[in-house]
Amino acid sequence: MSPEPGPPSFPLFDLNQFVNMTTRFFQGPEQAMRVYRELLGLEGGSRERSVDFMAQLARGYRLDATPLFEGVLRFGPTDAARVAAAAYLAGQGREDAVLDALESLSPPMLTMTLLTGLLDVLAVRPATPARIERLLAVGRRFDDDTHYTTLLLGDFTGRDVKRAVRRAIAESLLRRDAADAATWPRD
Repeated sequence: MSPEPGPPSFPLFDLNQFVNMTTRFFQGPEQAMRVYRELLGLEGGSRERSVDFMAQLARGYRLDATPLFEGVLRFGPTDAARVAAAAYLAGQGREDAVLDALESLSPPMLTMTLLTGLLDVLAVRPATPARIERLLAVGRRFDDDTHYTTLLLGDFTGRDVKRAVRRAIAESLLRRDAADAATWPRD
């Protein structure tokens, strides 16, 4: 019989992920830049890993990472990093911070990617009457037939915004009122 492994040094800290990232950092400037971009959430598909890694570090050292993630949510370099920060904050029960950021955004800084990402983060949380009213107010800011242009030269209409808000509210209500059905596959 082999001895059972003891508890990890830091709870919720993935040592293998840390060692892998540190090793790649010291392999040369190109790998170091890739690690840096992954930590910022700039590399494709690394958004969730970077947020998980930063959250694991914070938990492992018993630090409050909320101010860091609030800064990324407000001033993050990409929509993906901002949505990942919003997901972390919502997971910590800070949905109001996500909603505050959503309310403060307007075109051309608001993109459909960022809007739908923030709404998706809020949609997986059970609805409250106050949050529903605030989301409805966000949707009302946009006229149905108006085209809004973003800094990335994309555009969307007020109908697109209202459709995304309606979907987020519906899913949030489903999670509040029919939690069992919320876990069913979407397809």
